[in-house]
Amino acid sequence: MLLDTHVVLWWLDDSPELSGEVKDLFDTEPAVYISAVSPWEIAIKQSLGKLLGPEDLAERVRDSQFPGLPITGGHGVRAGRLQPHHRDAFDQLLVAQAQTEGLTLVTRARWIPRYDVPVMAVWGRPGGEVPPPEPYSADGLIADQPLPPDARPTDWIRTIEDGREELREPSCTRTAA
Repeated sequence: MLLDTHVVLWWLDDSPELSGEVKDLFDTEPAVYISAVSPWEIAIKQSLGKLLGPEDLAERVRDSQFPGLPITGGHGVRAGRLQPHHRDAFDQLLVAQAQTEGLTLVTRARWIPRYDVPVMAVWGRPGGEVPPPEPYSADGLIADQPLPPDARPTDWIRTIEDGREELREPSCTRTAA
């Protein structure tokens, strides 16, 4: 399993967005990885002022209990050749890593199933089924759409307002192993 960045943040925060079963799986499954993409994405977004949180959030993710998955040239080539279903280069690199390494991508991003990659959805729906993909605007952000009626609130709500992405600072109740 390869954890998407927001999933890592939810795990670190012990967020209710992840079920107890999913948290237990992450805590016990030996083949759960964090991509080098995740701390990189966090550090870049924090430096640009697009992500709020503790100054050492990228280090907390890097130092979590999960082994890191380095980025290879092969991952870069594959990511660059993906269809442009989404313009987030970080997410495209995660998809390419999961495809190349034969891993299941654990995510709530509803556009990921458009790619040929195994997905474990953590959307908070019964049975964990993947909701239909959302339409995206030209800049890769979700087009103005209301949340599904069964969506649950989360401590890690991403808001984008005036070009600024914001997440609530985590309590970081989980610690590195």
